Amino acid sequence: MDAAVEKVSDQFSKDVIVTARCGAIGYWAQETGYYASIGAMMIDECDEETGERTDSHVITAASIREAIRMILLGDVAVHRDIAMSIWQGNRDKDAGMIDADAADVIVQVACFGQIVYG
Repeated sequence: MDAAVEKVSDQFSKDVIVTARCGAIGYWAQETGYYASIGAMMIDECDEETGERTDSHVITAASIREAIRMILLGDVAVHRDIAMSIWQGNRDKDAGMIDADAADVIVQVACFGQIVYG
């Protein structure tokens, strides 16, 4: 197994959450809480047509790490460019390589185990 897949750091996972908070998931979810010290956020999933809240999710550094592992192992099909940016960012420990699209994909995998929106 690639070392980049095995070692997803806690800080990298927390940084992905910060990127997701900056609008990456706003088209399908609304943030309801953020806890920087433990690297977690709470979100409400919203109906695409009505905007009404339909479900709540807790996103943690651990769930982000698992989502990244799933993506890098190919358990979830994502666009090649997104997978590469996640792999490179994790390998280099540089969450700045994770843009809004990649953060959105990671959070969706953390929530649903697959890509549901977008």
